[in-house]
Amino acid sequence: LASTNAGMEGRFGTTFAITDDGRLGTAQHVVGNAVDITVFDATGKPHEAFVAAENPDRDLAILQLTKPSSFSAFKPLPIGNVAQMGSGTSDMYAAFGHPNGWKQMYATAGTLGESIRPVINTRFNMHGQEGLSGAPIERDGQVVAVFTQASRSSDMEVNGTPAPHLSKLLSETHAASTYESVSTPVLQASYAVPDAHQAT
Repeated sequence: LASTNAGMEGRFGTTFAITDDGRLGTAQHVVGNAVDITVFDATGKPHEAFVAAENPDRDLAILQLTKPSSFSAFKPLPIGNVAQMGSGTSDMYAAFGHPNGWKQMYATAGTLGESIRPVINTRFNMHGQEGLSGAPIERDGQVVAVFTQASRSSDMEVNGTPAPHLSKLLSETHAASTYESVSTPVLQASYAVPDAHQAT
């Protein structure tokens, strides 16, 4: 994911499909104030998108693919709930994405860390790669959090917003048909999708 704002400042990040009708989840700080969005599928084909909803306080955004013909190019990932987050330090978690426009999928794995505010922001003991913001953090095939930032004090700690906040934001968006009259994307970004997990 590479975004460009009106001041031509570029950012890199990651996004992933969460519905069959072209809605994607990502970190809000990656796409905030951008001017248009392009999402690349696993074959490298570009697809236009725009921001359907965002919550800066939780660093979450929902993107909507503009054309219905793009929907089938992205396989949605199931969003987990609080119970699926787990609580033991022995549980394993993994994040996937294409940071910095890498063609090959990047994966990192680790355990649940100590969180000051676990309901709002959860810490994971895993390596944080620049450009991975917005990636799905999974446990047992369920997205349990959205990667928001790597720790500034340790290269083996990352923060993630728990998935229920993404589900709530998703509920505030509308079906794809609602956006058919939209002719100009709101933000700009570019995305790549990994073969195995269809995260962009």
